[in-house]
Amino acid sequence: MQYRCLFWLSLLALAPGCGQDDDQAPTPGDIDTATPQAGDDDVTGDDDVTEGVEPTDTPKPAPNPTPAPSPTATPEPAPTPTPEPTPTPAPPPPEYTLSAPVEVIFDTAGVPHIYATTLTDAVWAQGWVEARDRLWQMDFNRRAARGRLAEILGAAWFAADAGARTMNLAGLAAETYTGLQTSDPDLAAILDAFSAGVNAYLEAALDARDGASLPPQIEALGYQPDPWYPTDTLAVEKAITYDLSSTADIELNVGLIIAALDPLVVADLVRPQPIDDAVIVPGFYDGMGTESTARVAAKLNLGVSVEDLGRYLHQRPLLGLPEFGGGSNNWVVSGARTSSGYPLLANDTHQGVDAPATYYQVHLNTAEQGGDIDVMGYTFAGAPGVVFGHNQVAAWGVTNNFADVTDLYLEEVRGNQVLFNNDWVDMTVRRETIRVRQPGGTVDDAVDQYVTIRTVPHHGPILPREVIGELPFFVSVKWTGSRPVTGLRTFIDLARVQSVEDFEAALGHMRVGAQNWVFANTSGDIAYFALSDIPVREQLDPAYPPYALLPGSGGYEWTGEYLDPDVIPHAVNPEAGFIATANNDPGGNVQDNDVFNDPVYLSGIYDLGTRAARITERLGAAFAEGPVSMDTMASIQGDITMRYASHFLPYLLDAAQNRPDLVTDDAASALALLENWDYEASSDAGAALLFHVWIATLLRDVFADETIGALFDELGADYINMLSRPLAYFLDATRDTIADIEAGTAYFPSQSGLNYFDDHTTETVETRDEILLHALLDAADTLAARYGGAESWTWAPNHLLTLNDPAEAFLPGATAGPFAIDGGYFTVDVAEFKLTSGGQVPETFDVTNGPSQRTIYALEPGQITVWDILPGGQSERPEDTHFNDQLPSYLDNQYRVVPFYRQDVLDNQASSISFSPDDSTAD
Repeated sequence: MQYRCLFWLSLLALAPGCGQDDDQAPTPGDIDTATPQAGDDDVTGDDDVTEGVEPTDTPKPAPNPTPAPSPTATPEPAPTPTPEPTPTPAPPPPEYTLSAPVEVIFDTAGVPHIYATTLTDAVWAQGWVEARDRLWQMDFNRRAARGRLAEILGAAWFAADAGARTMNLAGLAAETYTGLQTSDPDLAAILDAFSAGVNAYLEAALDARDGASLPPQIEALGYQPDPWYPTDTLAVEKAITYDLSSTADIELNVGLIIAALDPLVVADLVRPQPIDDAVIVPGFYDGMGTESTARVAAKLNLGVSVEDLGRYLHQRPLLGLPEFGGGSNNWVVSGARTSSGYPLLANDTHQGVDAPATYYQVHLNTAEQGGDIDVMGYTFAGAPGVVFGHNQVAAWGVTNNFADVTDLYLEEVRGNQVLFNNDWVDMTVRRETIRVRQPGGTVDDAVDQYVTIRTVPHHGPILPREVIGELPFFVSVKWTGSRPVTGLRTFIDLARVQSVEDFEAALGHMRVGAQNWVFANTSGDIAYFALSDIPVREQLDPAYPPYALLPGSGGYEWTGEYLDPDVIPHAVNPEAGFIATANNDPGGNVQDNDVFNDPVYLSGIYDLGTRAARITERLGAAFAEGPVSMDTMASIQGDITMRYASHFLPYLLDAAQNRPDLVTDDAASALALLENWDYEASSDAGAALLFHVWIATLLRDVFADETIGALFDELGADYINMLSRPLAYFLDATRDTIADIEAGTAYFPSQSGLNYFDDHTTETVETRDEILLHALLDAADTLAARYGGAESWTWAPNHLLTLNDPAEAFLPGATAGPFAIDGGYFTVDVAEFKLTSGGQVPETFDVTNGPSQRTIYALEPGQITVWDILPGGQSERPEDTHFNDQLPSYLDNQYRVVPFYRQDVLDNQASSISFSPDDSTAD
């Protein structure tokens, strides 16, 4: 299973950098394990190492931008890095003394309910209990953000470290904290108090007192955690927002495909249009006017052949994104549609499913002592406050918006200069030291390795070889998060929201990491916002779309301004009585397959729309039957109907009717499964197993001959998402004309003129029915060879969830599973995986993406009821009661009722601790 969840940042790069032969074209970075020579400058990459922030004033482009550069000329060797200042010793960790006693009650699920006098007292205790339950996770996350995983886990994590160092997440965190001390000292004080609470537990663990101890993962790895700093929290936040907002990996993939294939084939295959018409705020742009953009057939000259494409796509690490296709779900229903007469809100985020759980649940209360905080919900380990949850009068949920806030630029490089507006511009150069644990060695014996990072002042860092792989050209990445900004103020302010206006104001602090936020309150209001900084680009050119690679030599820059919030889709109390989001198109920009003919450009990358459409379909059916209840919301949240499959299977069944001569006995048995299937990916559904193998085979058979077979060797959610669009389009567009097309009296509906249902590698011309049935025969043969007859095929135990912990190699038992699980591709209750690995159908479909939590809120005046569940538990310690105590309910789509009000907390109390001011005072 691909390791994700709260350890999302490991996806900055999941494998070591690719090697390079001496006779290959030079690549953008270098790795050196040798001792630095005299005169070399060693930048350690520790907390105090920073990189200058990208300037806000972008150089004015030349009137006629230089065409995209060709990498055929050999770049000059990179010079010795510019000397960096000697790192200064780390400052002492922040201190904090509680103003009054703090009480923490742990309920029967191990959730801490913290009662304090002030918010800073509460977050001090939050730091203490988070460290008690999740110190390994916290340390892993900050090491991921700071680029220090290889130091404890070995060379397999070097590329992840190189990615974090390239993006300078630690340096940005340091700049952000320095700025907060002046611009928002109250938030800086909250970070200080949280850090002091973490360190209070860490000190007790190191001293083996008060029942505290280091997590067994850290003990097994054999190192001592450093003190926690406010910059650690901010670095973790930077990593989370990069993971959630950067589309760099997708853009590089699309750019490679555009560069390697004929432009008209690209137009056929790279289709923003989803397969389901699902828009978060339908009609939002009606009346705003549109802009028409001419279509240009153009191609970046990367020197990438079709033969190279597969190797480049699969031999490089990821840049920092989960495989596209998962995301999250949330929806909110107004009281006019519910049995209570007040709103219901559901949220399940898809940030990975591993051990420990992605999120940590916490309750902060100062209201009982006269304060204004009473908030409960989920946070990331290492962050104070609550990211999403509820207070006494409001609830809010979140999904990824996929706004395009990242651009990749193809740079023409000469030494440490890049060509920009016909001038050569100097890059800054630094060398980072990454310590790497050796096989069989200890953390103390780790050896130094080095990565050189060059930064284009008007764009951002050049992705080094250790991150981008062996690509023979230079790419820089520009991201809105490469500024000293933070969204933590949003989470603090959300704790106090009561009205829609409060909610919108709190989200105004979300400068990076665009999310779909839904809201409801006990007054009956519902709302949706997706506020974030979305850059305005000086031109939108279909020849070089911003969701692919852009020429770096000028003309495709950001203006320095961001979209006005008024033109970013939003809704308050819509007439439909509900709002649903599932990473789908917010305002309808891509429904016509054209992202350039709308008033604004938001993105060209969204979900297929099937989850959002299924949620809407289920809600519509529920509205028709009567008022919606929490049970209805839970049923939708656990929905495993494969609407995705309903787009393709009818064509296969029609093909069997049209061509009975091609239906063998084995094919007939397989078809019988599919004909009787209710489209539910349940554990006993053999049809679910067959469909997934069939769709993987069909995608390969339809598109491999026009692209390259290697594209289908590692067929994960990102490529399924991309290739399903043209497959659905060509099937639908030929529904009534296929006979004429095959008779030669009508044209195939592709811009290239290619008939994608024909295998161009053969002398015969295959028909659509033949290609559909051939894929079925291949799929049936694969399953029969593995499992026997069709009567023995089931989704379980082939579809499995494993909760992976990267410390498993050092601490057997830290990983839990595997467990059979329902769901499949693009179901509401999502459970995605690789359809092929190494070009073959895998022995088991190991889930790489699923709900990281499930929560439902019922809001009424004076009463908020919450159902939720985690895929695991509150604790990261395998021996702890709360390590996986919620997992059985999670696997069965069951919930626990969450105690929130004081008496309910007391009725569900399992244990408690108290802190006095003396407990928080440093010795």
